Amino acid sequence: MTRLQALLASALILSACGPDLASEVEPSAHLDSSGDELYAFSSLLWPRPYSNIPVCWENPAPEHSQQRQATRDALAETWERHGGLRFTGWGACAPGSGGIHIVVDDSHPRSYVGYFGPSAPTTMWLNFNSWCSANNYWTCIKFVSVHEFGHALGFLHEQDRPDTPQWCKDQQTGHVNTGSGDWPIGDWDQYSIMNYCNPTSYQTWLLSGTDQWASGLAYPAPFYLSTPTVASGPGVSSWAPKRLDLFTLGQGGEVLHRWYDTRWHPYESLGGFGTSTPVAVSWAPGRIDLFVRGVDNQLYHKWYDNGWSNWESLGGQLGSAPSVTSWASGRLDVFVRGMDGQLHHKWYDNGWSGWEFLGGQLLDSPAAISWGPGHLDVYVRGTNNQLHHRTYSNGWSDWESLGGTLSSSPAAASWGPGRIDVFVRGTDNDLKHKWYENGWSGWESLGGPLTSEPAAEAWGPGRIDVFARGTDNVLKHRWYENGWSGWE
Repeated sequence: MTRLQALLASALILSACGPDLASEVEPSAHLDSSGDELYAFSSLLWPRPYSNIPVCWENPAPEHSQQRQATRDALAETWERHGGLRFTGWGACAPGSGGIHIVVDDSHPRSYVGYFGPSAPTTMWLNFNSWCSANNYWTCIKFVSVHEFGHALGFLHEQDRPDTPQWCKDQQTGHVNTGSGDWPIGDWDQYSIMNYCNPTSYQTWLLSGTDQWASGLAYPAPFYLSTPTVASGPGVSSWAPKRLDLFTLGQGGEVLHRWYDTRWHPYESLGGFGTSTPVAVSWAPGRIDLFVRGVDNQLYHKWYDNGWSNWESLGGQLGSAPSVTSWASGRLDVFVRGMDGQLHHKWYDNGWSGWEFLGGQLLDSPAAISWGPGHLDVYVRGTNNQLHHRTYSNGWSDWESLGGTLSSSPAAASWGPGRIDVFVRGTDNDLKHKWYENGWSGWESLGGPLTSEPAAEAWGPGRIDVFARGTDNVLKHRWYENGWSGWE
């Protein structure tokens, strides 16, 4: 799908491309977040913002039970995973029912395109017997299913876009119907699963990176539904009220990024090979500084300012994830646990400093926060699993213990001068919270369970957002605004 085109005429039926196989190319290798696009006919998309789409079989035969399950599995890995929709039902079709109706026969695979109404079916034909060759059978079954469901969701063939290159039009003479959609987003994608010119057709059923991005735009998902399983805890920053930027590591160590600006946007990959939770800070609107520990244990930095920079190495030998804060535009303070278990500090102010050593004995990564110019607070889990703290204000204070029994590194946020909120995972794996405002509160429990350290950010007075990884390895979120929300 991705650069997809939804159908112009409700009677149009589109079919899968023929089995002209090419060498396999990994779709995720073609992810380019600046070139993501979609070409859809918006009036034929299924109801949103969250779609439960009924699916049924017109003629479910016992001998096709494995193929039916393969179809469901392929959709769970593709359209369901990356968009705000779920396919429900999957039994035999009832008379007069709507949704997607699948007919299994020996004709060429094809589908009506889009949504016709709550009681009007979108009919699809799949061929489990004679369309796919034996040497590539199950990949072919899944590829065809994902392609045809793309049509049923309201997307046309990629080669029908007005910006299709001439070489693709020449290659697919007789299979190009230029310009049917009304919602173009981004550039043409050769590797879309909806593209007849895709050299990986029938070799993988997975969506290209741009297909994934586009499906999330066409069918926006609630936060928890479009979050992949992740390999680290979260990092979060905010450059303005109602703006959040969330970072985590994918299963391959790449840094993933999504943002909130009245709605959650799908993930993009920022590359890299991280070995720790990524962390970020914003010193001004439109600016993000991102840090992560690399495979060589050095500190790596990437920033956003009208576009993402490349990664740069800032050296060091890190024994933990970094932490970063900013007390003013143009100022960054980065803290890490060194290989010696002590707190190390590096700052940027018209150039990067060297490393300074601040002592202590840390079990994992520190948490740093600033509530104003010239002021820093750093929190760590000590070797006794208690929370420890030191402050910079015209010089560094001694360490003090703030108690608690931690099972993770801490997180800290500040919504204004004199206010700090600290979050940790307790020994029961629940989120614990302690705050400072003219003195320290006790600890409160905010539930869980968590499988990572938390991350916290305040975009303005009275608002805090907290993120952590749950037991399903998916990121969870809750926020404070005149009281705590539940987890999403």
